[in-house]
Amino acid sequence: MSFQTIYSIACEQPSKTALVHNGTTISFSAFAGSISAASGYLETQGLSKGDTVVVLIDNLFDCWVAVLALQYCGVNTVCVGSTEIIETLRLTRIAAIVSTEQASQKFQLKPGAG
Repeated sequence: MSFQTIYSIACEQPSKTALVHNGTTISFSAFAGSISAASGYLETQGLSKGDTVVVLIDNLFDCWVAVLALQYCGVNTVCVGSTEIIETLRLTRIAAIVSTEQASQKFQLKPGAG
């Protein structure tokens, strides 16, 4: 599902359940708001359309938010569970690594490894 679809549903039915994560119900409005806030932050970080960004998965909801926000910004994403996996993927150019371990719209953006 794209950010545009989530945003459209949020406008039409803001309180409709988008997902349930760890027992917490998250509405489309809250989901769209999180993605919007994250994309606003990420747009200020100097990423270019077509860049590849690795997202470290710590919290699944925050990972979804980060990936959808990055994709909305035109960035390609690869999700991994740990930094050790990045080398095995043999990605030639990584613009940045996003860590969601700080959670809830506070992403750490580290310069890529090549």
